[in-house]
Order: sequence, then structure tokens, then C-alpha cells
Amino acid sequence: FNHYENNSIFNIANGLHNVNNIENVKFVNISGGGELPCDEEKEELQKAVSKGITVCVAAGNKSTDLSKSCNYYPACYDIKKNYFVVASGYNNELHKFSNYGGPVNRIENGLSVKGGNIIMTGTSQATAICTGKSAGGWYNKD
Repeated sequence: FNHYENNSIFNIANGLHNVNNIENVKFVNISGGGELPCDEEKEELQKAVSKGITVCVAAGNKSTDLSKSCNYYPACYDIKKNYFVVASGYNNELHKFSNYGGPVNRIENGLSVKGGNIIMTGTSQATAICTGKSAGGWYNKD
């Protein structure tokens, strides 16, 4: 991990590397992303899902059809198993700001989500809800 050391891609890849070296991790939430792919980030994501970790990633907030132009990462990596790319919407209707299509395989409400004293909107919030629902399903099974 030496060519992205001063930006969020490196931080995500490094965080995933650390997660992959911890026992019993079941879920990872990535409520962010950008337009640059990173081989190390993709490799660490593939390792995580191969270990059975469920990963939820944000689709992005630029109203882009990712089936025509898939340029938002980590959403656009071609990872299938245990990997949710989350758009923001309600009752399966997308919010106008949310990226959609292509790798998007989950819609969660990301509109006016309250966290503490802050209300926020976006695919980051929808992704956190996806992760929470995934964890809730796991927790309720035991």
C-alpha cells in the first residue's frame, strides 16, 4: 500500500487489510467512495467476502446510471458474493440523487436519517442501514 498513502482509498484498503486479519468479523460498512479504482482496495474486498464477511458499500450520490458508466468505487468492483451496493430510496423507489443500475443490488432509505442531533441524506446513510439490517438478521439467528 504505497501509492495512495495520503487519501481515503489508501485508508479504506488499509482498514480492510486490518479487518481481514481479525477473527470473527462478520460485517463491513463502507459509506464512501470515489472515482478512482485501487487494486489493493479491490483485493482486500475480495479477501473479505471470501472469508464470509458481508460488505455493504455506498452507490454514490451523483444521479448516475452505473450500468452505462460504472466509475464509482468500491461500488463498481465486480464482486458478487456477500457484497451489497446500496442506493438510496424508499419503498423501492430511488431518491433522485442516488446512483443506480449496474452493480446496485439493494435499496435502503437514505433520506433524512437522524444520527444523534444530525439529520443527513445520501447513500452513506442507506449503506449504514443495510449493514445494520444485515447484522440484525445475523444477530437474531443465534
